[in-house]
Amino acid sequence: MTAHKNNKLRLSYSKLNSFANYDKQEAIDIILGKRFPTTPAMELGSQAHKQIEIDQLDLEGIGEGGVYEEKKVISLYDWLDFAFVCDRRKDNIIVDYKTGHGDPMQLYVYAFLYRLEDIEITEGRLVYVDFDPATKEITKRSQRKYPITNRKLQDAWSFVDETSHEIKIILEELNYNW
Repeated sequence: MTAHKNNKLRLSYSKLNSFANYDKQEAIDIILGKRFPTTPAMELGSQAHKQIEIDQLDLEGIGEGGVYEEKKVISLYDWLDFAFVCDRRKDNIIVDYKTGHGDPMQLYVYAFLYRLEDIEITEGRLVYVDFDPATKEITKRSQRKYPITNRKLQDAWSFVDETSHEIKIILEELNYNW
């Protein structure tokens, strides 16, 4: 189960996104703790992220420094914690590195969650990379910049709030142990 010491449900953007946009039953299975095999694409992405963190790369051109792989757990309700790992945060910019597809909603959700900790994010970037596991070389393919507006923050909260409540209803029907 994805309940933790405090008996709260712990969700993440990937779990919400899977539930909202893909196979709902598989997403519920993952939330309940079922493990699925790692795909080669997932493994490649993990290796690329690790190398970017080790080398402290500035593929997006915002300058050296900042925090890489910043882990956060934010309490949203008495029954819900939201966990996320931001690939890089420097000043008021957050970056998400992708070896595959990306969705700017992830940036908006993270920016919303940072606001709950009084950290104002004004821009998010999706940076698409290629990674050669043999040489550990990272190459930037492209990057997209997304301004963080109040409207996008509202959309992010609506997505998190509505989707997590839908998941809660299903878990209650399954007699989830809070």
